[in-house]
Amino acid sequence: MDKKLGQREKIILNLTKQQRTKIWIKTLLYSYKYFPNLIKTVDKIIEMRASTISFSSDVFNSRKSDNQFEHIIDLGERKKNLLNIYIMISKFFDFLSPNLKDIAQKKFIEKWTNEKLSESLNVSVRTIYRKTIKVIDEVYLGMKKNNWSLELIELQVQDEQWLTERYIRYENEFIYSSDNRKKDS
Repeated sequence: MDKKLGQREKIILNLTKQQRTKIWIKTLLYSYKYFPNLIKTVDKIIEMRASTISFSSDVFNSRKSDNQFEHIIDLGERKKNLLNIYIMISKFFDFLSPNLKDIAQKKFIEKWTNEKLSESLNVSVRTIYRKTIKVIDEVYLGMKKNNWSLELIELQVQDEQWLTERYIRYENEFIYSSDNRKKDS
C-alpha cells in the first residue's frame, strides 16, 4: 500500500503545469452549475445573520457583536470569492467555438452522459470523448492567450475546500487513466 501511495505521490509531483491546469479546468467546468445557488445561499445567511444582530447602545463595544460582525464580513468575503470564481469560469465559455460551447453546456452544466450527447449529435461516444478533451484544450489555450495561469486559478480557489476535494478526485481519475494508458502501450 505504501509503495502504491509513493507512486501516486511521485506521479502528482511529476504532473506538468499544463496537466494540473487542465485538471482544474475540468473541475471548475463540472462545478460551475453549483455557484449561483451557493452565492444565493451565502447571501441569505448574511441577511439572516445581519438581521439578528441587536442594535443596542453598546453594540459596537460588545465582544459578541464583534464576533457577529466579523462573521458577516467573512461571509461577505466568501461571497465575493465565489462570485470571482463563477465569473472566471463564465469566461471559460468565451474561449470556446459555438459548437464546443454547446457541448460544454450539455456535458459540464446539464450533466449529459457521453451516450446521450452522442445520440443527440449523431456521432460516436468516442467523438464526444474527444470533443470533451477539446473543450478543455480550448479553454486552456484561451487562458494562455489571456495570460491566465495555474497560479491564478489556485489563488481564486484556495479557500474553497470543496473545490480542492473535487480537483483531487479528477486528479486521481487522470492518474488512473494515465496508468491504464501506460499498461496498454
